[in-house]
Amino acid sequence: MNKLTFYEQVGIVIPGAVFLFGLLLFFPVLQAVLTKDGVSFGELGIFVLVSYAAGHLIAAVGNATESFLWRLVGGTPSDWVTRTQTSLLSAPQIDLLEKKSTCALA
Repeated sequence: MNKLTFYEQVGIVIPGAVFLFGLLLFFPVLQAVLTKDGVSFGELGIFVLVSYAAGHLIAAVGNATESFLWRLVGGTPSDWVTRTQTSLLSAPQIDLLEKKSTCALA
């Protein structure tokens, strides 16, 4: 198995673990999952695996929400400069940007 990258640890596993731990605190019935004597190595492994899956679900919901919200305000800020009616760049700056983007594509 490959090692978890820093992104997977910080952006996926930790939010998933916090979410699952919050569920355990919010629903006392689920606390039977964690024994009062402590947590075995196997239980910790299962918790990390479920945290990884929960983290991916949380990331998917976040990505969908972000996409929806950016559409409400007219696209991401990088799209704002490419509009025909923009106050972010002057006409010469837009021409220079278009010139540089066509050179980069060629």
